[in-house]
Order: sequence, then C-alpha cells, then structure tokens
Amino acid sequence: MPHPARLLAVALAALALCAPAFAQRPPLTPEQIEERRRLSELAAADHRRTMDLLGLPQPGPFPAPEEDPTRPPNTTRVVGNPYNWTDGQPGHVIVRSGWGNWSNYDYTKADLGPLPEVLKLQNGDPVRDAHTWWQKRRPEILALFETEIYGRIPADTPAVTWEVTATDDHALGGTAKLQRLLGRIDNSRPPAATPTLDVALYLPPSATKPVPVIVIFGGGFRPGVPPAVSQILAEGWGCAVFNPNALQLDSGGGLAEGIIGLMNRGQPRTDPSDWGSLAAISWGLSRVIDHFETLPAIDARRLGLQGHSRWGKATLVAMAYEPRWAIGFSSCSGTCGAALFRHNIGQNIDNVAGQSEYHWMAPNFLKYAGHWLDIPIDQHQLIALIAPRPVFITGGTEDLWSDPVGEFKACVAQPGLRTPRRERPPHRSNARPRRRACLRRPRLPQPRRRPPRRPRLAHLPGIRPPLPRLKQSPPKSAKGAKTRPPFCALCASLRPFFSVPSVTSCKNQTMPRLLLFLFLLPLSLFAASTSDPKSEITAATQSWADAFNSRQLDRVLAQYAPDAVLWGTRSQIVRDTPELIRDYFSNMPTQPHTRVTLGESRIRLFGAIAINTGTYTFTGRAPDRTPTTSPARFTFVFAQRDNRWLIIEHHSSAVPAAR
Repeated sequence: MPHPARLLAVALAALALCAPAFAQRPPLTPEQIEERRRLSELAAADHRRTMDLLGLPQPGPFPAPEEDPTRPPNTTRVVGNPYNWTDGQPGHVIVRSGWGNWSNYDYTKADLGPLPEVLKLQNGDPVRDAHTWWQKRRPEILALFETEIYGRIPADTPAVTWEVTATDDHALGGTAKLQRLLGRIDNSRPPAATPTLDVALYLPPSATKPVPVIVIFGGGFRPGVPPAVSQILAEGWGCAVFNPNALQLDSGGGLAEGIIGLMNRGQPRTDPSDWGSLAAISWGLSRVIDHFETLPAIDARRLGLQGHSRWGKATLVAMAYEPRWAIGFSSCSGTCGAALFRHNIGQNIDNVAGQSEYHWMAPNFLKYAGHWLDIPIDQHQLIALIAPRPVFITGGTEDLWSDPVGEFKACVAQPGLRTPRRERPPHRSNARPRRRACLRRPRLPQPRRRPPRRPRLAHLPGIRPPLPRLKQSPPKSAKGAKTRPPFCALCASLRPFFSVPSVTSCKNQTMPRLLLFLFLLPLSLFAASTSDPKSEITAATQSWADAFNSRQLDRVLAQYAPDAVLWGTRSQIVRDTPELIRDYFSNMPTQPHTRVTLGESRIRLFGAIAINTGTYTFTGRAPDRTPTTSPARFTFVFAQRDNRWLIIEHHSSAVPAAR
C-alpha cells in the first residue's frame, strides 16, 4: 500500500465531496415535481403495507407539535418548512418523528444504555483468537445485520454483462483517460425492470502499471464531475464515479423497480429480511469490483470506496458485506452508518424508519422504531466487520444531525482498543492523571507555534488524536467575530501533506473545519490478523468461500495461482491448467442456490507455503427443488505470491458415510 500520508491526502481529497461547492442544485422541472409526487405516494403506501406485514400498529395519534409537551424547550418552527424546528443553535435540526420522538441535542440524555459486546459469542463464550472471530463471531454479527438492519442479498442474483459505451483519452483537460462503463443486468425475469450499473472510470494517462482506484458516488442532483476526481488523479490513482440511482431509485416508491424490483418480479417486498437499497448498492459495487478485476490497468487489490451522508452509510455497508474493498472513507454517515443507535443525538432510528428513508433498510428494521433498546446490535459492530482493513470516518463540527460524537464513540466502543496512557510517576512535577477511556469534555491542544516537522506516519494507526470539545458554536474573539477552532496536534503535523487547504462542512458552509476526528481503524482486537500467517490463511480460505458463494466465475478463479492443481469433489481427473479449472467451475452460474460453509480446519506453516486441512459443507437444491446437503473434506495448499496467498493445490472429497 502507498505511504499513509498519501492515503490521508487522497482521503481528504475525496472528502471534498462534503462541500456543496462544485454545483448548485438546479430548479426542478414540472415533470420532476410530478415524479416526486408519484414516488412519495407510492412510498407512503408501501410503508403502510410493510408495517402491516410486520404486524405493527400505525403510531399515534399525537398532539399538534405546537401543543406537544415533549417538544424541546425554546424551539420555534423554521420559516418556510412545515416539518423542521429550531432552537437557534448552529447545527440543530429538530423534527418530531412519526413515533412522536423529538430530535435531541442534550448530551446528558444521549447515552441510552450499554452496547452489545463485539468479542463475545451469542452463547456467551469470549472471542480469544482470530480463528474464532472469522469462523464464528463475525458470521454471527453479519447475520444479524443482514436479517435485522440492511437485509440479505439474494442468492440467485442475475448475471451482469459489461460494455464500454464511450471513451475520451483527453478528458478533464488531458489529465485523464475516461471510460464510460455500462453493466447490463439480465432482466429476463420481469423485463419491465431495467436496472444498470453506470460507472465513469478516470485513469491517469501516464500510468505505466496498474493503479489503485477510489470509487465515489455520483449521479445525484449536482451535475458535473466532482472535484475529488482531479485531486485523486493528481496522486497517480484512478477514480471511478458510480451512479447508484441507475441501479436502485433512492425512494420507497421505487422498490418495485430497480434491482430490488427485478428480484421480486415487480412485487413489493414480502420477506422481513429482504434487502434494502443500501444492501442492493453493496451488491452493485461488488459487481463493479468483479469487472475491475478483469482490467489490466487497475490494481484490484487496492480499491477504495468513499461516500457522504447516505452514501457514507452505503460505504460502511459495502465494506462490511464485501471483503475486497481495501480501504473506506465514510463522511457524516449518521444513524445506520457510523453513529451508535444507543447515542441519541440528531438523526435517530425513527427518522430512518420513516417514509422518506425506510427503503434503505430491511423491512425488519421498522420493528425498532420507537423501541430503540430492543435492537440486538449496534454500529460499532458494523465497523468491527471491516477489520482489519482501515476505514476513515469523519463528521462535521456543525453537522450535528449525523451525531459525530456517536460516530466517534462507535470507533472506540470496544474495551481494550484504546490503551490508556501510563501514569507518570507521582513525584514528578509534570505528573498527570491517567486518561480515561471515554472523555466527556476533552480539550484540543493549541496549534504549534513553530513550523511542524514532517511526521513519521509509518505507525499512524497507533496515533490517537484527542476528541474535540463539545461546543454548541465556535468561540468568539474579543471583537465578536467567529474564530476557527485549532487543529489537533496530529492534524497540524499532517497539514503539509494535504492537497485540500480547507474542507468545509457538508451541511453548513460556515463550518470552520471538518475533521472532528480521524481514525485509520484496523480493529486492534485483531491486529494480529494482519501479521499472524495463520490468520491470513484463515482469511484466504474464507475469501475462497465468499467467492464461491458469489457464483462469480472470475472471482473464484482469481483465488488460484496460474500453476494451481485442483482435484474437485466431483472431478474425475486432476486439473492442472487454468483452462481445466475454469471448466470445472463453469456451471456455477446455473446453480445459484449452491453454497459452501466452512467448518473446522487445521493450518500448518512452512515458510512461504501453508496447508489448510478441514471440512466444509455444500448446500443446494436437487432438480425437484428439495434441499441437499453434502459434507466434504478439503486440503488447500497456499503459496505467497506478490504479498498475497494464492491456492496452488486444492483437493476435495466427500466425507465417507459412517459405518
């Protein structure tokens, strides 16, 4: 991977998307106004139908907002807005949810209860090693998110065929080569649904070797090319702009269309764990990775994803669902993103479960509106699913709707992740008390008065920047003018590396600085998984299983070295060429219900060679559609090639029947 300073510079460049600077929202046409009205009516009807599906009563009735005794004190209606209220404080967006709960900005009332533990299995046993994490605890957490929060990606998703619709070797003033890529999704089930994968790929024209690529979200109401594209290209990296609306409309009124409507044959969702639009977008982004892996100009091992607000949520979901993302940048993601459910500031569960946002989630999520403490998981566990890959999480100091403090607490929620600084000896004059694990009103150090030294960033993940002070508004100078809050010491030392001199707030252009906090978080609980070879072999084996379950042929073949040997469970011959191995797996797209689950295994290491022997179970359907189960045993021999473990031998055979 590149030097961490370059990673951070590109991260901040990508976060330029937070600023509303590159284009103003154009006025709506009469046709667009009518389309919004139509989608709003469809969303309201589908929301009621989803509540009925779950057996949930419609909330209310409630008193008029002006007469509601639970309304926060000193609040008045926002002029021209029938829903929003204000208390006059910067960043305070106050609404009453459909379940009667008002937005809260009182930090003394924010914490709602203890958080679920990351490192404890559902049976109560502790997680003590990486193997238990990958084989047991991580699948448990992921299953909860799939069932209760974001929804489960269907097993029999359609095939995607890619084509280049346009090229420009002199794009952006000659600074990029542009390819417009279109992924056509097989819509033979309901031909009326026509979702596509729309990607604009920008690559540096002078690249002589495969380059990393940062994927950002586009296709919204701001026309033009985001400025982050040029800034990323200046680093010698590629940038891809992904249009999520071409895959799935961002409205509950579009659930019968797009990829979700295609999978449901144009009908409403009937499974409480059916996927929402965030999971659908994650699936689409995985198909983009599939295509990038076939392009020689792209280093598919170094792909990053960046998103802001709802796309910040999508970034975290995609990284949790898809292990091939190498790094993620999530900005102002709020509830259902990085912010804790059990930290009630700004946006809350009720707001996401309302008619304008419920389509992001699985139907089951609506059960927790008005019953926040019943939710079985929390967002620090979503961040844990990304480990050990780094994730860059930010929030605006005046974008309090996204609860930046709740986002910070999610990053440091697991005990043991932040080792307290050792107490200084009491006899020294500069003795200071031990830093507490959770600081309620920490102070930012003043910026250095001397020019900052070039930081040593080789061990950046170990640096812990202090929390910003929880202020309602920036301090004022003696003349009454607002002043900028100081950078923390880390930010001041990194400033020479940033190509973005000033990043303003995503929702308030007067915000002095973004960067409420900065984390490159491999989850320290398994820092050993990046250095322990056995953990790497466990992850490589899981990567093979994930590729097999994706039913994507090229993704499976990418797990094998060019000189690999395969003797499969159903193979009559030893397959020792890439063509023969491809032939063995060539029927995968015709068996969408076949899945593999890894069992116990034993790993032995011999330098750059590793052997993993164990069991796995194949499940599927017979021709008469009855379920089938086939236990088998495997031996994977891995070799380290270009800093990656690839399969060089794979033997599989059925477990013999018990005598």
